Amino acid sequence: MKIGINGRFLLKPFTGIGQHTINLIKELANIDVKNDYVIFVPHEISLETYKTFPKNVDIRLLKEKKLPSAGAKKTWWEQVQLPEILKKENFEIAYFPYPCNPWTKDFYGKGMRVVVTVHDCLPWKYKHYNGGIFSKTYNNQCKKAVNKADFVFTVSETSKKEISNICKVDSKKISVIYNDAGETFKRPSSKDFSEKILEKFGLQKNQFFFYCGGYDERKNVPKLVKEYSDFIKDYDEEMPLVLAGGKMMNNHLYKSFDDAKSDFGEIVKTGFLEEEELKVMYENCLAFVNLSREEGFNIPLVEAANCGAPLIISDTDIHKEIARNYADFIDLLKDGECSKAMGKMLDTDHRKQCSEKSKELAKKYSWKISAQKVYDVLFS
Repeated sequence: MKIGINGRFLLKPFTGIGQHTINLIKELANIDVKNDYVIFVPHEISLETYKTFPKNVDIRLLKEKKLPSAGAKKTWWEQVQLPEILKKENFEIAYFPYPCNPWTKDFYGKGMRVVVTVHDCLPWKYKHYNGGIFSKTYNNQCKKAVNKADFVFTVSETSKKEISNICKVDSKKISVIYNDAGETFKRPSSKDFSEKILEKFGLQKNQFFFYCGGYDERKNVPKLVKEYSDFIKDYDEEMPLVLAGGKMMNNHLYKSFDDAKSDFGEIVKTGFLEEEELKVMYENCLAFVNLSREEGFNIPLVEAANCGAPLIISDTDIHKEIARNYADFIDLLKDGECSKAMGKMLDTDHRKQCSEKSKELAKKYSWKISAQKVYDVLFS
């Protein structure tokens, strides 16, 4: 049996969808050695990416058609080029790791099972995630197409409820497949490498707070910076706030990255980090802090937990589902709660207890278990 996969996000491995695609397909192909997996990508990817997949995975270049805009190229590739080759070569399963399964009815019901993963419903809930008429139309069509798929996967029970409501999908048709951290975060860094990375950014072990994630509005980075500034002012500590990553797009949604400045304390911006570098930050921070207002899953929480970083996170439904009782939760409506939680991390015993909780949390998630669940749904 041949399984065809939209691999567009292999080009963006540092994103949640990129991590989901790479790790899930890798484990699924390891479990299912009888079938062949073909991942289609619109541009060349590095040889290193090829090496991480099992032998029954083929990564195939399907170049985008030359069109006037990036949006047009992307849409044509997703909706015309990829569906055509999947039908032409008689793939038995078509898997779309984000909402981009074909909009037209004639793709369905012809012996090919269609699978789509919906990570969250943000583009359908909030107008400001639609930049114009093209974006609005695109997202609306993607929402309608979700219900056409034979199977719908998502990454949390929280997202499942929203998908069922917003996309009008029977909840029995939706399976929750939790994310996990990649293998890199499950083994410790060497002492020499850790020292080299910390020195590169002028940091010391257990002497900085760390944030890794996006910078669009829902990530609530201005709130994080304000709470950090209050912590420095109240506790009189010399302890930087390290912000990893950067802007995915140059528009108003990512204004918080440019504006990330603190009245008190020091902000260190690392830019996008390789996984090995990112792991060093998790391992050596005083705590990982994330005050996001809304997520589908939030993979950095699990990455941080695997590295033993104490978690200070917002008390949203998704964070309470994913982190359970293993984190310090912050009420976003109450000013000062986060700065106080940061202050508690100065107590060595408290921090040690929080670090042990994180290690326990990390055991709750596994790409292998998630891949097995996907396999059971697809082939049972």
